[in-house]
Amino acid sequence: MRPTKNTLFLVFGFLCIYSCTPKKPVDREGFRQEKAARELKRIAPADLMQKGEQLGEEILSATASAYLNTLKRAIVENGISGAIGFCQLSASGIASDLQDSLGVTISRVTDKPRNPVNTLSASDKAIWEAYEYVPENLDGQIQEYDTENLIYTKPITIGSTLCLNCHGRAGSDITPENYSLIKSQYPDDQAINYEVGDFRGMWRILLPKKAVVSKL
Repeated sequence: MRPTKNTLFLVFGFLCIYSCTPKKPVDREGFRQEKAARELKRIAPADLMQKGEQLGEEILSATASAYLNTLKRAIVENGISGAIGFCQLSASGIASDLQDSLGVTISRVTDKPRNPVNTLSASDKAIWEAYEYVPENLDGQIQEYDTENLIYTKPITIGSTLCLNCHGRAGSDITPENYSLIKSQYPDDQAINYEVGDFRGMWRILLPKKAVVSKL
């Protein structure tokens, strides 16, 4: 039986409509996250923690290296006063660049902040106190933070006498001129009177579990 003209017209019209309908772009990131969420249910907790620790250390190594290199360059170019300005203007930018590319949250916290944004939160005090209790433990630690995230932490110590130019004793380690500059930029500064080797702060990296699974 030969198709009628009306039938051919309907088929042709359907093909035209289908071919002209804009194709919805593939949401690759959404697909990746959904796939990671499904895989999370099948991942052994020990494997998740081990990968999280590895990823946390890799991120911290990249962050700390970028921070230290930029700080050293600021000191070479502008002296200690340049380093003080760097800490105020540039440190957060380094973390932001890495956070955007890696999808994590990177911060430094302390119980004696210079910049108020680095104040230790109530939720992190238990981790902080564990480092205080065993100050010689400089290893990074991975823990479950909540149902969606892991947290990787590592202590920050006063590594050399160079650090004392900004974090030592005012009037001796810190020159009056530099201390005046610190107070002008950070009126509520508490980050002084340290000695080499002192526990000064803590790196804090929040790792989404989905991001960790995607690296397995």
